[in-house]
Amino acid sequence: MDIRIFRMALVMTAAFTGMAVLSGCGVGTIKMKVVNNGDLPITGVQVYDPPAQGEVPGPDAEINRMPLDGAGYTRPIAVDDAAVLPWFFQNRVYRVSVTFFRQDPQGAPVFETVVAANDLDLRAVRRGSTVTVTVTRGANNPGTFTYQVQNP
Repeated sequence: MDIRIFRMALVMTAAFTGMAVLSGCGVGTIKMKVVNNGDLPITGVQVYDPPAQGEVPGPDAEINRMPLDGAGYTRPIAVDDAAVLPWFFQNRVYRVSVTFFRQDPQGAPVFETVVAANDLDLRAVRRGSTVTVTVTRGANNPGTFTYQVQNP
C-alpha cells in the first residue's frame, strides 16, 4: 500500500513538473499594438499564418483581432489613435492585414482591406515583448506597415 502511494506521488510530481516546464511551449506571449497613422478608421485587424505558395489562407485569416466593447462589438481604431490587441502571439511568422472603413458618396459603407507587403517575423522576439504595427494610409498611399519591437 505504501509503495502504491509513493509511486502515485512520484508520478504526480513528474507530471506537474513536466507541465510546468512545457507550459510555455505553445502559448503566445507577445503583445501587439496597432497604431493608425492613416486617414480612415481601422475596423479590422487580421493576423494569421501565411499560406504556402499557391494556397489560400486558413480559417485564422477570418478572425478579427480588434478589441471589443462591453456589447461584443469591435471598437474601431480612430485616425491618429492606437489600440493593444486582446490576443497574444507566438514566435512565428505572421501575415498582417487591416480593414479600413469609409463611406461612398451615397453614404453606403465601404470596407477596404490592405495586406502588409512584408510578413511579420516574430521568431527572434523575446517573450513578453510588444510589437507595434504602425499603419499609414493616405490619398497616394494604399497602405504602409512598419513593425517595431519593444522588449520587456
